Amino acid sequence: RLVIPENVIVVQHDREVPKMMNTGRLVHRLLENSLLIRYGVRGEPFDATPFQHAEADYAMLYPRDDAHRIAPDVFLPQEGRFQAFILLDGTWSQAARMSRRVPGVKDMPCYVLPSGKPGRWAVRHSGDPRRLSTIEACARLLALLGHSLEADIMEQAFEAIAGGAARAKLDKFAQLTQKLGRG
Repeated sequence: RLVIPENVIVVQHDREVPKMMNTGRLVHRLLENSLLIRYGVRGEPFDATPFQHAEADYAMLYPRDDAHRIAPDVFLPQEGRFQAFILLDGTWSQAARMSRRVPGVKDMPCYVLPSGKPGRWAVRHSGDPRRLSTIEACARLLALLGHSLEADIMEQAFEAIAGGAARAKLDKFAQLTQKLGRG
């Protein structure tokens, strides 16, 4: 697992749990200093305890209209404190609602990554280049924070699952065309 000084907390919408190609889960598996928290579980109250450490400086990473542009010098470590980044994991509509509803998260300062290449996640498409998969956003964040080796490894992991997703789509298309007698 990759070790970075910052903490990463992935808040995952409950409907993402069964999805095989979920990238938030992969972020958690790759990062040592990470936590995966489910949100929206029926019948279970959300536990906001992970967002209540007095020695932590929290920042939510999400491209809301009121988000500040993130820059490396904004998150310089202070003596006796640690930085914790919150990544929202779900569809775009789920994540938008989560950014305004999740207890302990909704009132955090919100940041957006600098403009860059549009997301490459073929599972979900967006016309907004700020919309990235959870793992793409995390890799860009790590690079911005100066963790280039860790960012590269995360990008490689993303490429591996993105390739698998593309192959799965092609296989599904081939199956459909065979059923229609066109294969």
